[in-house]
Amino acid sequence: MNLKQKEAPESNDGIKAFIQNRDLSWLDFNHRVLEEATDPNVPLFERLKFASIYTNNLNEFFMIRVGSLLDIYAQNHDALDLRTHQPLKDVIKQVYKKVDTLNQFRDEVYAQLSQALKQQGVILETYKQASDEDKAIMDVFYHEHILPLLSPQIIDENHPFPHLNNQHLHIGLRLKKKGKETVGLIPIPQGIPPYVKFLTSGQIKIILVEEIVYAYVKDIFSAYDIEEKTILMVSRNADLNWDEKADAFNDVRTKVKKMLQTRNRRYVLRLETKKDISNTLRDYLLDKLNLSKYQHLEVEAPLKMQFVFDLEKELNPQQKEQLLFPALIQGFPQRYQLSKPMIDQIEQQDMLMMYPFEKMTPFLQLIKEAANNLDVLSIKITVYRLGKTAKLIEYLSLAAENGKDVLVIIELRARFDEKNNIDWSERLEQAGCRIIYGLDYLKIHSKLCVITYRGKKGIQYITQVGTGNYNEKTVEQYTDLSLITANSKIGMEAITFFQTISMNATSEAYQSLLVSPFHLKKHFLALIEEEKKKGKDGFLMFKMNALTDNDFSYALKDASQAGVTIQMNIRGICCLLPGIKGVTDNIEVHSVIGRFLEHGRVYIFGKGEQQKIYIGSADLMTRNTERRMEVAIPILDAELKKILYRYVQSYMDDNVKGRRLISDGTYQKITPKKDQDKLSIQQRLLDELFRKSLSE
Repeated sequence: MNLKQKEAPESNDGIKAFIQNRDLSWLDFNHRVLEEATDPNVPLFERLKFASIYTNNLNEFFMIRVGSLLDIYAQNHDALDLRTHQPLKDVIKQVYKKVDTLNQFRDEVYAQLSQALKQQGVILETYKQASDEDKAIMDVFYHEHILPLLSPQIIDENHPFPHLNNQHLHIGLRLKKKGKETVGLIPIPQGIPPYVKFLTSGQIKIILVEEIVYAYVKDIFSAYDIEEKTILMVSRNADLNWDEKADAFNDVRTKVKKMLQTRNRRYVLRLETKKDISNTLRDYLLDKLNLSKYQHLEVEAPLKMQFVFDLEKELNPQQKEQLLFPALIQGFPQRYQLSKPMIDQIEQQDMLMMYPFEKMTPFLQLIKEAANNLDVLSIKITVYRLGKTAKLIEYLSLAAENGKDVLVIIELRARFDEKNNIDWSERLEQAGCRIIYGLDYLKIHSKLCVITYRGKKGIQYITQVGTGNYNEKTVEQYTDLSLITANSKIGMEAITFFQTISMNATSEAYQSLLVSPFHLKKHFLALIEEEKKKGKDGFLMFKMNALTDNDFSYALKDASQAGVTIQMNIRGICCLLPGIKGVTDNIEVHSVIGRFLEHGRVYIFGKGEQQKIYIGSADLMTRNTERRMEVAIPILDAELKKILYRYVQSYMDDNVKGRRLISDGTYQKITPKKDQDKLSIQQRLLDELFRKSLSE
């Protein structure tokens, strides 16, 4: 790719800086997630889930982004942030400091939610708070189910400091025996439930396993005096270097399996402990883990909060009704006809699906029909992430067993889904599908499927392009878009996409589909330039997850200075600062955080008859535009274009869950103006009548 990223402006160039650091911007996004845990209009247990999501997001952020930053810094201590030109070492310290501040807020929120849930019969208790009766039950559980699995260890000249597994809870202790101090460690056993539960009439009470082990350390180290004890966890760099040992294995699947074994052995980049750890124990651990003081974070809430989603299943029917969002009721796409074959429906007109408000059923029905249709010759599809169970795999396997040519490009480098994708690739291969692991130099992130069949007009194609994965679980949790079309030109270009990848090659021979890293970026930049030439008559409206690509930030800044109206709804990172007088004052950036994770990407250029709309898998991030295979598809159906325009505009109009990014990098809640109705777009989209009204 010969498109060189522009550098961010220097602070002394006469223009107020309009670019901010991407990692600090991401932390602002996670802050907005955490704020949902404080919204009294969100059901109480759902608020606890937002606190858990914040924590889980942060764990992944450290393992990937912070790990990547530290890798760069280790190679070059003078490295600068690409976008802001700040010294990278300063950015890293800012990240840790900001996380510490956010964690303090999370701890307060967790404490408040725990008290409120207690009033609703959901009790999150410590061992110390438990009744004598409950302690007797825990004593039995501890001796029968926990103690046999414990591997306590002291650390001295004969017992070296052990390897601490990534994201694995431990009890750390200072011990004393005969006047001599030492340190002890107890790994919390894996493979057992994260908590012990106590069910009484109308109540559920839980105590986390680490709290139980914490309470029994005196029995475990009975030969020692316990000077201090804490619960701790380390985070390791999990960002695998795909260039390492690139030629060591002939089979990519074998290579990925080998590399996954190294993930848990990479260096530590964060130590978390419970509050009030002594300087003595803290400094000892930091020294053994080769960490600086700022890389130690003290928290009061549980270090791991995945247990919240297990706890949800324990709620009784009355608690679920009171404490959770109402059950998701999904509809069908407006053009979908239940009794008519999908191939016939798509031949008649394009179909747009809006997840999770509409079911994935039509797409799955299409694949199932294709698997059994004698006229279908082949099914080709890219797979990035799948759930633990997948009807899609079942139908693709059926198609192969029925003699269809089934090609599945499965990306084994989908972060944290590598093992899952390996398992699915083996299953598909056994069924007779042809499996390709993508390209060795580009990650394939596109969501593309094409079916080839003999139709009335000869060889015909049905093509699907989506903004999200073919994951039957997350399709009920993420807002995504999916278009299915019988457009022959698009179908032939989709075939070209698969043919070139099958030959470990790439192509730029696309006219309708936009494919990165070839011309998606160049085409979008050209469309922005077209709007810039229109001046005040120009219009751009985007919905995406992140904006980090400097070339787009500069292009949008230039368009703003030319008078173009620019509206963007960006869920997460936004490196461009809007509202700076004379620079970005025609740019408005909103963000919606709600019940569902915003994930759809829609790009709208211009208005009127010449308006162009694309949906696709790419955000305006350098990794998407230059280092991945992404696909965007044009919306050619006039009615669907109107629907998508109103869809994105409604996100900009959200005055319940919407927040506005202002020029100093902070976000402000958007509230209804006087005499203005409240609008939560996600809630509105849950209403079937509203979805129908989008096309009216």
